[in-house]
Amino acid sequence: GYHFGEFRLSFDSNPARRFYYKLNYSPRDFYDGTRTDKSLTLGARLSNRLSAEGAYTRNDIDLAVANFDVDLASLRIDYALSPEMALRSVTQYNSATDQFSSSARFRYTYRPGSDIYVVYDELRMDTNQFMFDPHVRQSPWLSNRQLTIKMTYLWSP
Repeated sequence: GYHFGEFRLSFDSNPARRFYYKLNYSPRDFYDGTRTDKSLTLGARLSNRLSAEGAYTRNDIDLAVANFDVDLASLRIDYALSPEMALRSVTQYNSATDQFSSSARFRYTYRPGSDIYVVYDELRMDTNQFMFDPHVRQSPWLSNRQLTIKMTYLWSP
């Protein structure tokens, strides 16, 4: 059996301000070793319609069989076209899988509690690190794309 203990030290400024930050430090037990998470988030409300947030997280993992680090970086941008319509984009990089992912979401609230979402997602990763057969030719960046449309309707008798 494994026991996981966690300690977290956080410093957060007021997220309602024009500029804000979040700092986290969290050492913990992790299986037969340790894991230390560190993160930094910086955000800005550039106007009453536009905001942006950048985040970076590092996980240092030390186990009996291996030691490794995982870095995760992201950038989020929100833009309110009107009180009923908004755009959000998120781009993220994961060093453990060497993947970039991007997502863009359009939300339209056509009545309170009822929305239409149009979401575009894309995932890119370097496939050369996973290719074991030198005779197989493949684009160095594999891409997975999808477009999703979702509609919600609040029904109240």
